[in-house]
Amino acid sequence: MDPDGDVTGQINKAARSSAVQKSAELPSPTAPGLPADFFDSGLPSGHAVSHSGSVLKADEPEKPVLKKENTAEALPEGFFDDPVTDAKVRKVDAPKDQMDKEWDEFQKELRQVNSASEAIVAEDDEEGRLERQIDEIDEQIECYRRVEVLREKRDVVKDLLQKRIEDSEQQEGGE
Repeated sequence: MDPDGDVTGQINKAARSSAVQKSAELPSPTAPGLPADFFDSGLPSGHAVSHSGSVLKADEPEKPVLKKENTAEALPEGFFDDPVTDAKVRKVDAPKDQMDKEWDEFQKELRQVNSASEAIVAEDDEEGRLERQIDEIDEQIECYRRVEVLREKRDVVKDLLQKRIEDSEQQEGGE
């Protein structure tokens, strides 16, 4: 037996003897002016008062505290001062890892939004380019019409000039 065992036994004996002394010091149930069951009514039958003052049922032993097997449920967040150790014990991502993960997700979403935005801009650019090309083609068609009108006028003027030259030659030859 270890030396502490003797000390524990002595403490238990002292506690029991003090409890016996206290019970002996209680007034007798037949004290003058008190009903006969005055001291018994405070405690229901079948209960005993331990030295700590807690109520125990005589037929039921005290249940041991069940230890949770999952430490993540047993320990609250922030139990350890070190956030990395706290996360490791609770089997969750460390705060730095969590921040890196969230940053990567943010970057991924940002790339998706940018690609969608670039697609919209490219579509708008394509529509604008097509509209400009259509406008340029319409302008070229209008210019070609004006060229044709000018060619017709040239041909008319040329024909008139040719006719006048022929008429003037005939007049000179006939004079």
